[in-house]
Order: sequence, then C-alpha cells, then structure tokens
Amino acid sequence: MRKIILISAFLLSFILSNAQARLGYSYQQIRREFAGYTMNTGYNKQNIFYLEVALKGCTAVYGFDKNLTCVSTVIGPDNNYWLNTYIQKYNDEYVIISAREWRMYSNAGILRIELLYLNTGEPYFLWTKL
Repeated sequence: MRKIILISAFLLSFILSNAQARLGYSYQQIRREFAGYTMNTGYNKQNIFYLEVALKGCTAVYGFDKNLTCVSTVIGPDNNYWLNTYIQKYNDEYVIISAREWRMYSNAGILRIELLYLNTGEPYFLWTKL
C-alpha cells in the first residue's frame, strides 16, 4: 500500500512540475520540452505572442517578449480537483503571501504566483517575475 501511495505521489508531482512556469526559457526550449503535447500559438489582444500547451489536468499558456523569451505563464486547471491540487502544492512549496498569492525564490529571481478568475468564474494561476 505504501508503495502505491509513493508511486502516486511521484506521478502527481511529475504532472504538476510539467505545468510550472518556464519564465526565462526560450520559445524553442518550451516547444522541445512539450513536443508530445497538443500546442497552439497566436497573439493576444495586447499583441503578445503565446504558446498554449494542453497538459494533463490543465492548460498552460506561455507569453513571450519580442526576443521570444517567456515572460509570463498562465496555468488554467481543468476542474476543482486540479485547482485544489495546485493550491496545496503551492502552499507546501512556496511562500504564502495570501490566500491567492505565493512567492517562489530561486537562483533565477523571485516569481509571483497569483490565483485569479476570469469573468466567467474560471480560475487560473498567473506566474510573473518580480
């Protein structure tokens, strides 16, 4: 039983780590990393180029600057199970600022993670560099 729990925890952490921000990564690095997944590209209303990747449990959208370096990441959980799974992961691994905000400190700098909601009520996490 313990072995099954450990394997499940490992697989869940692998899935969640695949959907994390790739701030500072190039467009090509992200495309290569997710080569086996369904991807779409386009420009948003602010004319920012993005790459959308359909992952297990969420959709990740990577926004790029003019040099095609990732400057923001949006993670949209597929349902409440995944929303709560991400919140638990963020609470366990990052500094809690509020019920809807976390900080990740690393060699690459400080990342801000915000839980926001669309007008339709759908939740998403916005990752940006501070």
